[in-house]
Amino acid sequence: LKLFVDRIASFSKDERIFSIPTIQITNGVDLSKIPIVKKKEKNENEIHLIAVAQFGPWHGYDRLIKGLNLYYKNHKKTKTYLHLVGDGKELDLYKNYIIDYKLEDYVYVHGKKFGNELTEIFNTADIAISSLGNHRKKLFLSSELKSREYLARALPIVSSTKIDIIPEGFPYCLYVPEDESPIDIEALIQFYKNLQNEKNYTKKIRAFAEEHVGMDKTMKPVFKYLLETPLKETHE
Repeated sequence: LKLFVDRIASFSKDERIFSIPTIQITNGVDLSKIPIVKKKEKNENEIHLIAVAQFGPWHGYDRLIKGLNLYYKNHKKTKTYLHLVGDGKELDLYKNYIIDYKLEDYVYVHGKKFGNELTEIFNTADIAISSLGNHRKKLFLSSELKSREYLARALPIVSSTKIDIIPEGFPYCLYVPEDESPIDIEALIQFYKNLQNEKNYTKKIRAFAEEHVGMDKTMKPVFKYLLETPLKETHE
């Protein structure tokens, strides 16, 4: 590859890959195609979580379902619902847990959704769940697209893996333990309730997304290299 490739754009911190210098970038999304959530009216005693994925073991949403099971065993007052959107090899496992724990009234499996249908489900959501099991594949810094889409839709995030673009102390991201423990649902509820004391926090999340996850921002290092590097002459 190094005979033909000048640079490799990478989400990693590697300065060279296959002896080729890298351009370090982060994942980005097209913000023009991702609308901010328009919250639907609902009972103030309800919280809705959303997780969108091609479900694999590293998403770790079994931890979330197990957490809901423990939460409802104590007959808690705040009704907490989970919307699973997508498919994948882990979905059957999730469905089995839902049935075993008798959570059919609280966990909704929507299947794959796109466009307006997906947006409608996002409009019910209060918190978006990023990956909770990346440690299972020994990944400890995340640049996954779902975190970008969640931010673009102006939703607060829960993750177990450090998200590369989110600074220390960012108030709209809750980190949960990076292990196999069930997710503490009460901690998620408190996280959400704390945000309700802040006006226009959704606008602040979207503004952060526009500054950090738009393709015009994330691709800047590549544009800079292309514009500033003269073309090499080729000789037969």
